[in-house]
Amino acid sequence: RTNLAVLILFLFMALFAVDVASAQSGAEAFAAGIPVSGRTVILGTWSWDIERNEQVRSKFVDVWWEQVNGEKKILVPIGRAGITRIPDRDYDSIGIADLAEMKYGRKGLENTFLTPGAVLALRTAEGNYAKIKVIGYRPPHDFSFEEVKLAGARWKNSVITQPDVLQYHLEVEWTLYPKPAIEP
Repeated sequence: RTNLAVLILFLFMALFAVDVASAQSGAEAFAAGIPVSGRTVILGTWSWDIERNEQVRSKFVDVWWEQVNGEKKILVPIGRAGITRIPDRDYDSIGIADLAEMKYGRKGLENTFLTPGAVLALRTAEGNYAKIKVIGYRPPHDFSFEEVKLAGARWKNSVITQPDVLQYHLEVEWTLYPKPAIEP
């Protein structure tokens, strides 16, 4: 019994170390000028900082997933961030040179333009560039993804008593590119 407990503890610690190492290596790669990629579910009413891939309620973020009402949602750039939709382009074909040439707006993008497969460009508040592909949406009663842990048990207990809403959480795939170096 003791050996099994030790083995389970060892496996848990090894898995945790891999997660921490992956997060650190991603941050280190980005700091070294290497693009990083991921997949994130942006919680309804929450804000997202793509450089840290963190969702917080703060003004120091890149976008806010605003829930105007049951039907209308808007992905709103915050601070110095800007956003635009890239029609008729394949996500994989877009690189840093394309993103650096885009015209970014301060006006948010409504969910009617954020259909699965839609491609967006983001200039972050820090001046970096990202391409984003809409994967789809998750209703508030869906607790099967990692980010929902941020909402907490109190929110889950409250939301489960309410009707389910379509397009509440926004799921995206993304690649973040460091801002190009300024040439002398």
